[in-house]
Amino acid sequence: MSKQKDGGSAFPMIDSDINGVGEHYYFSTGGMSRRQWYAGQALAGMLASFSGMFSLLEHGYASKIANGAFMIADAMEAESEKQNVV
Repeated sequence: MSKQKDGGSAFPMIDSDINGVGEHYYFSTGGMSRRQWYAGQALAGMLASFSGMFSLLEHGYASKIANGAFMIADAMEAESEKQNVV
């Protein structure tokens, strides 16, 4: 599995032992990146934990909130690389 800046696929598929000799192949079929998944999880937590969040959204802060979710995702991805979690 190649290391990508976005963390690669959030849900990589594993096709195990396709040739019958016990080798395991990892591949991704595209879709959502791990960075996007982290950002979505961060956004869900932000929306669930701050009762004033919807007021901010109504006042035009949606892009700043989304940017914050991606900042958290980038921090998680950087920490994953430090800890060698791929």
